[in-house]
Amino acid sequence: MQLQTGSPLTMLAGKDQSQTNLNRDRAVYLGGDPFGSGACGNTAPCVDYINPAAFGLPALGGFGNAGKGLVRYRGQATWDMSFIKNFTIRENLKVQYRAEFFNIFNRVNYTAPNQSNQVDSVNSAGFGSIRAANDPRIGQMALKILW
Repeated sequence: MQLQTGSPLTMLAGKDQSQTNLNRDRAVYLGGDPFGSGACGNTAPCVDYINPAAFGLPALGGFGNAGKGLVRYRGQATWDMSFIKNFTIRENLKVQYRAEFFNIFNRVNYTAPNQSNQVDSVNSAGFGSIRAANDPRIGQMALKILW
């Protein structure tokens, strides 16, 4: 079992509003609940996460007021299991059967924000929405001969 808390997210403007060429300007927190709906619109598959109405771009030449790590991204939980059975054929010959499952309960674990999943950039088209997930349940079987 692997459990991880969500990483802190700093809401970014997504463009150089301060005219400093640093390209790490923060968004302006407009108040209200930072979590909510409205980010996906009619796009599918999509999960609303950040309320786009709670954040905006700073004025040209200004810096945003959104604090570092203002919100937390979703955590992850994964259960991996394996089943192993050993069969003795002779004293020096054994056969091992293995069945291994990753994310056996098929829990949806969303990918962290990056270039394709820009939850934290106000200027991006997908701001506030989650549009990608990590691997679903994966299973594999193996037969191993030991001599």
